[in-house]
Amino acid sequence: MLKKLFNNLWDNAYQGNNHNIISLLEHNPTAKFLDLGCNDGAWTNKCAKKLGEDNSFDVIHANQVIEHLYDTEKFMLEINRLCKSGGVIVLSTENASSWHNIFALMLGWQMFSLTNICSSGGVGNPLAIHRGKTQSCKPMEHIRIFAYRGLVEYVEKFGFKVESILCSGYYPLPNWFAKIDPRHGHFITIKAIKIAEV
Repeated sequence: MLKKLFNNLWDNAYQGNNHNIISLLEHNPTAKFLDLGCNDGAWTNKCAKKLGEDNSFDVIHANQVIEHLYDTEKFMLEINRLCKSGGVIVLSTENASSWHNIFALMLGWQMFSLTNICSSGGVGNPLAIHRGKTQSCKPMEHIRIFAYRGLVEYVEKFGFKVESILCSGYYPLPNWFAKIDPRHGHFITIKAIKIAEV
């Protein structure tokens, strides 16, 4: 019963995260939009080099991608290369500093955001949402999780200025608490403007 409650809270937070992403996008019918999340990106890089797509996109979106990557620096350098000067990125990921991750660590459990580290499902946390579920592909495993401040500083190191930050999920409390205390919400969504080439 407790696990079902957490599953419902997670589903509600995930829907809130999607709402946050949409709310950070501004209506622009002529914008060139790029949605990232294409496995390890090796093939995409080969295609991009052939096409020469530097400084091409007005808006770049990556939802629940960065936590699955081994080379996040290459990922951010490519986002900078592809984004036009003054263009927007919307990046969303799980938050290591969410209260439920902090409390899990205090209990000696694996943080919720790092329980899907093997294909056999959630490990190290009896309340993990993916516990007991076999994952069909390795890319679903999380490699690293950023905390609120760490993600902001990381994005800004790659030529972007964070303009807005929204969070959703505040387990076990209702989702709207994340608007009051975004540093401890589960999903962080950042909107940043490209201000420099790197």
